[in-house]
Amino acid sequence: MSDDGRVPLGWAVTYKVSADQRRVRMHLPPLRFAGVRKPVSIYMDLDAEAVDAFQRQLAEIRAQMLPALCEPP
Repeated sequence: MSDDGRVPLGWAVTYKVSADQRRVRMHLPPLRFAGVRKPVSIYMDLDAEAVDAFQRQLAEIRAQMLPALCEPP
């Protein structure tokens, strides 16, 4: 956890593929809100099309970040 209370998602996100292998459920770390007694759990169910779109968007975002990606030899 960082000094400002943020949890890096890579450490706490869990994924589970459905029994029929058509969806994946992503479970984010429980979030605490002021005035709410219990942390809120967030689950996202994604089909293959959504996962592909998510991957494309993350690749575009990653290309804008430093350090730059290394080119393959």
